[in-house]
Formats: sequence, structure tokens, C-alpha cells
Amino acid sequence: MSIRNWSTIPIEAEIVKTICKNSFASAFNLEGIELYVSNSTASYQYDKERNLFVMKISGDIRYQLSLDIEQTFVANAPCIITIIWNHDIEPSPLGANRKGGQLFKTSTFSPFDTIWAGYALEAEFMTKK
Repeated sequence: MSIRNWSTIPIEAEIVKTICKNSFASAFNLEGIELYVSNSTASYQYDKERNLFVMKISGDIRYQLSLDIEQTFVANAPCIITIIWNHDIEPSPLGANRKGGQLFKTSTFSPFDTIWAGYALEAEFMTKK
């Protein structure tokens, strides 16, 4: 069991947007990999072409996310960034795994104690709700 003392200070949307933008700042082809950001009010898909968030699910799903990925300690994190594999664009599980790893390596998560990055393959509940 892991216990985390997450900060209660909200993370500014511009900081999270910068993290998402920097995550895609790679020469590696990251097509088929998407980022979703969940907080206490909603879950958003990051639109890398327009550098903005598009609301996908209204309401707080952080607890459900924590159960789905079997990491319940993230349920109270102020912000959860989830890497999603879109198998319609990238059909190869190996390719998706490599791209997800590359995206995670190029991101700048470490300075932010309040952000947790999850890797969820085929998280269909994020795109179908």
C-alpha cells in the first residue's frame, strides 16, 4: 500500500497544458497516443494541434481511474494525467508501448509533486462517455 500526501494547492491549467505540450515535443512519431487530464471537476482530452483541453467527462472520475489502474493512492491527487492508446490510429501494442514510454520520457512531470502520470492501454471509458 502506498500513501501519498498530495498538495492541496490546485495546479494552474496553463502549467498542465505546458506539461502536455512538452510531452509531445519529440521527433518520435507519437500518433495514436493521447493525453487526458482529470481533476475534481471533469476529465479533458488534450488537443495537441490546438494546445487546449476539450472536456470529455463532467464530474470527478479520479477514484474510478485509480481503481481501473489498480493504483488507489492516486485517487486524491489534484490532477491525474493519463496516457491513452488509440488502437484505431496505432494498431500495434508494441508500437503503442514504445510511444507511451517515449511520451513519458519527454514530459516534465518530476517538478510537480501534485501530478501523477498513468499509463492506461485502451482506456475506452475515456472516449465513449
